[in-house]
Amino acid sequence: MKKTAIALAVAASTTGVGNVSATSMEDRMMAMEKSLRYLEQRVASQDEVIKEKDRQISEMAASSESSGGSWFNSVEIGGVVEVEANNVDADGGSDESDIYVATVEIGVTAQVNDWTAAEIVLLYEDDGDSELDVDTATISIANPDSIWALTTGQYTVPFGYYSTNLLSDPITLDAAETGDSAVEFGIANNGFSASAYVFRGDQQSDIENYGFAFGYETETDDFAFSGGLGWINDIAESDTVVDDGTAMTNEAEAWTAFAQLDIASFTFIGEYVAATDSLDAYNSSDKPSFFNIEAGYSFEAMGRPAVFAIGFQGSDDAADYAGGMDKERTLAALSMEVMDGTSVTVEYANAEDYAGDETDTLTGQLSVEF
Repeated sequence: MKKTAIALAVAASTTGVGNVSATSMEDRMMAMEKSLRYLEQRVASQDEVIKEKDRQISEMAASSESSGGSWFNSVEIGGVVEVEANNVDADGGSDESDIYVATVEIGVTAQVNDWTAAEIVLLYEDDGDSELDVDTATISIANPDSIWALTTGQYTVPFGYYSTNLLSDPITLDAAETGDSAVEFGIANNGFSASAYVFRGDQQSDIENYGFAFGYETETDDFAFSGGLGWINDIAESDTVVDDGTAMTNEAEAWTAFAQLDIASFTFIGEYVAATDSLDAYNSSDKPSFFNIEAGYSFEAMGRPAVFAIGFQGSDDAADYAGGMDKERTLAALSMEVMDGTSVTVEYANAEDYAGDETDTLTGQLSVEF
């Protein structure tokens, strides 16, 4: 009896444990299946996110290729800082010397798309104004598969060339450089170029000023040539005349011719600017003209590029032009790149005015370009 009772009790307890264990295993399996379904849903959701990111990346890449790359690949930023020291010895006066920031220039250019480009140049020059001004702000539109281009905005109109290896600006630039808000249409093909432009100017209240420019350039390994002609309807709109505040009583048409020849290490520059009309209604013979002749030699000094240049400049009938211009200038300059983007220049200049007084100027410049 005891054995039977014990056996039944053990059997009963064993049966109960078995039922409990079976129930526990089913719950665990259901929980595991639930967890697996949750994980599968998470993985599917993450796959959708990954696919969407891949799609966005592909669209960005396609957009980047169609626009020529990221924005920073189409924008260029550069600048120049020039610090000068000089000593001036003028007839009838005492020596003067100074150290000053001669030029600060910051430029930004952007190729916005295949057709459109923009340029901004901020410029400070030690000319008494002591301000950082907008020197250039232009929009250019050109068909990349054609020969034409349209430019509008604030810039120097293409009257004159003004190239130099000297430290000082050429007298042709002093006389004729003309900056204003203008519209210019030009064409260029096989080295030839031509353009026409219109602007209001400072002497007029309407858009009545205009000009034309023609040029040609070619280049080989040891030879390069560039030259051209220009015409403007009123040279009294030049920056020097306008800044001087001189009110010219006549409109004076003017023309210019220039050429630059590079042969091996030598550079030769010639430029001429002349008014064909008198700027003074009371003096019909007052037709100012200006010229610049320059020669330069490029060489290496201590493994660094250097240039030695000499120039002869002058004017005629320009004693009253913009407050008076030099009759003659003789200049010599030596420039050398001492480090990457860093140059040192020394220049000697002798200037004679229409009264026969001479001024000798010795100038040293440290320039950094980036």
